[in-house]
Amino acid sequence: CWNLFYNFSSGMKLGSPSRFIEGAVTALAPALFEEVIFRGIFLYNLREKGHGDLSCLLISSFLFSAIHLTNIVGMDLVSVGIQMGYSFVIGLVFGAVYLRNGSLLQIILAHFLTDFTNRIFVESASSASYAQLAVFCVLLAAEAVYAFMLMGKRSDNIPA
Repeated sequence: CWNLFYNFSSGMKLGSPSRFIEGAVTALAPALFEEVIFRGIFLYNLREKGHGDLSCLLISSFLFSAIHLTNIVGMDLVSVGIQMGYSFVIGLVFGAVYLRNGSLLQIILAHFLTDFTNRIFVESASSASYAQLAVFCVLLAAEAVYAFMLMGKRSDNIPA
């Protein structure tokens, strides 16, 4: 939602067709590796060791957010802070979807689409207006609520 909102409120910045190829390639690796590591291995193993779903979700989301702190090397501080907050909430949503249905494929695809649209449409969070950042925060809050709603609707027939 944020990517679409930002794109349409600030004008499209699509550039050349090579930007799509570059965006797809650079979005695929994090989608595969981060989801396999944080949901497929880490979240799964926390759950297998008897931790409750909520604590597994919060721990994996926090660590997923913290790993994005490494972007301080190439990004400004505002953008890194926003990305960490966004990563935490996205970690909640992806983790809740994984805990609900056990599918890594769905969250790998969602992660890929999130990163791809971000690379295509958003250049820097620091260039966003205060209104755009306010809407971003509202959208993040709505996504966090959605993640916790998913946790409440889990089916008991899904394997732990």
